[in-house]
Amino acid sequence: MRRMLLPACAMFVTLPVVAYEFDLGSAGTVSVEVPNGWNRPTEIRPDEGVLQFRISSLTEGNAAVIGTMIVGTGFKAPANRIKSEFELSSSPYLARSIEEAIAIRELDSTADAVGYYATLMDASMVDTPGGGSRTKTFTICTIVLSDTVKALVFLYCDNPESAVFDQALAMAQSFRHDP
Repeated sequence: MRRMLLPACAMFVTLPVVAYEFDLGSAGTVSVEVPNGWNRPTEIRPDEGVLQFRISSLTEGNAAVIGTMIVGTGFKAPANRIKSEFELSSSPYLARSIEEAIAIRELDSTADAVGYYATLMDASMVDTPGGGSRTKTFTICTIVLSDTVKALVFLYCDNPESAVFDQALAMAQSFRHDP
């Protein structure tokens, strides 16, 4: 994994961001922009064509971005098909949430990626103060980075209206594949 410092602007304030690259071998690299206050990604490779990673917040103990990169073929599709597949694959998570339906949102990716996400409240955490090892909410993301690379990403955070959540979502939006 290579590191590069990149500036990121939020309004008129420059926030330090580090771009990390995951080496996918012959499939190229995938980069992600990690803001200050988050640790460097850890990664494992359980199988050929699969890379799992975790990026944890240094300021909010239980906030994390956890995901899997999958190398294959035929991932690019019309946006409506990717959205339908996301809805189908995320529907099992509805059972452990308080929501009655999944509110799907499109990721605002700056690359050629197409992605969707939905944030759900964990039903077992509703009456808890948060913190500890579990989070109150989880966000499911599917990001098709190219025809050969797809990312399945979970954002864990107690408050989806917090700065930490915004940083986690910005990371999901920053994934880029360089073949």
